Amino acid sequence: QAPDRDKLRQVKFGVIRATFRDLSKTTRATMMQWIPPWLGHISETAPMKGKLQFPHPSGDGTTCIVYLELMAIEKESDFHHLDSFEGTGFAVNEIDGEPEGLIAKLFERFDRFPPKKDGVGATEPVILADMNAQSQDHWVYKVFVKGDLKLPDIAGLTIVDDRPLVEYFEQPPAVFCSNFDKADRGLEEPKFVMNPDADNLSNLGAGYYSRQIQIQMQTGGWDRICTRLMMMWRTVVQGKLVHPEFDRDYHVSKEKLQPVDGLQV
Repeated sequence: QAPDRDKLRQVKFGVIRATFRDLSKTTRATMMQWIPPWLGHISETAPMKGKLQFPHPSGDGTTCIVYLELMAIEKESDFHHLDSFEGTGFAVNEIDGEPEGLIAKLFERFDRFPPKKDGVGATEPVILADMNAQSQDHWVYKVFVKGDLKLPDIAGLTIVDDRPLVEYFEQPPAVFCSNFDKADRGLEEPKFVMNPDADNLSNLGAGYYSRQIQIQMQTGGWDRICTRLMMMWRTVVQGKLVHPEFDRDYHVSKEKLQPVDGLQV
């Protein structure tokens, strides 16, 4: 963020989670683990607001001020809570728990702080979101993974620094399954291989992921292993497979088959 005429680099972010309980007990609690006490504080009761202030790391004499406002938005009827918010951007925690219409609402309320009357507007307005992998029918898959949120062809419409409208990033999976195709069809027991490059391993206990795999396998949590630990977007299948013994490698030819003259089909 560029400094204003008073040498202040100011930004304001709305931090969103579906329910107030999750916002307070999970999102805020995690943020307070990141924020040193000398930097600032986020209030525990509604409205949960915070102010962080520190000198810019460059040593150029400017001061950074980050205003935070934590908001619970679960359904479209909650969108009115955003009507008066004017921010630099948003951070949405677990956006897969939010209605699709939230994206359009956030686009109305970001890139509005700091006000240009103070000498500079938002240098890099942004909406950040994290999510868990879900069904491929979920709106977050269509918008973020497939990129169905398209920039319309409108003359004069620009994005800051020609950035794409949506950028999607995936963290490395915690575990792989070496025989996934057969395990997914119930033909073999899954053979798991831990990923040494998994995210955040240095902050987790040695058996953190392996314990999850064990309990999920005992409680029918194969789909949860696929989405939460293997970072896979699943196709929802209703009911049981008609032919669970079907094996594509065995039953389907790898070459295009041609009819044989005279041979009865």
